[in-house]
Amino acid sequence: VQQDINAAIQDGSFVAQLQTHTQGSSGSLATMLTNTTLTANMDRVVVVGSENSLYYPDWTKSNGGCKTGGGQPLYMTLAPSTWMEATLEACCSKYYGYMLNACMGTSGDAPSGLWYPDWAGQDGTCKNDGNEPEYMASNPVAWMKPSKEACCEANFGWMLNECLGSSANATDKWFMDWNLFKCKKDCDVGTGPSCGGRANWWDGLFDTRSACCAEKAAWNPTDCLVD
Repeated sequence: VQQDINAAIQDGSFVAQLQTHTQGSSGSLATMLTNTTLTANMDRVVVVGSENSLYYPDWTKSNGGCKTGGGQPLYMTLAPSTWMEATLEACCSKYYGYMLNACMGTSGDAPSGLWYPDWAGQDGTCKNDGNEPEYMASNPVAWMKPSKEACCEANFGWMLNECLGSSANATDKWFMDWNLFKCKKDCDVGTGPSCGGRANWWDGLFDTRSACCAEKAAWNPTDCLVD
């Protein structure tokens, strides 16, 4: 259609048709058309109403997204080639590339099997459920790890045991519990004698209690050796 209109403008038939259909109109209009040389490029012309089939960014919502079916601001209607796109994917890619899947209403690809830090959750751990944020999925080398242990070490090193949860195996080695000033075994409390809970990543571990007390409580090794 655009090519036909462009061709009609160039060969003068467009104005001729207007003159034919405006015969009997006011003299000023007929005179204007008679003396008109019309040139234009119809590539950017949008037929009135057709813009309602295009997609536009809905900036009225905090979570964004692209919409179609009308309702876009007037400035978008007046310049659709600048603001609007023919497909949902094109609109989402242009305006919401950082949250492309959410914009398009999809969950993305199948879970990659990689582990990501779940900073939005309350449990301070790593997950591999495929629900990682878009920016992590787009750059897995920077944000995701092949194992839970690697992910926890990279992102929750100060609370490694909590991050690892049940996947962390007790070492049964000895560490200094500075709250009690005694050396305790690295195992869950109640699961064995002298178990003091899980050691933190910064705690030094020793093969024997005596070695732990000799280094960590040299000023009172006797009291350190008993529960």
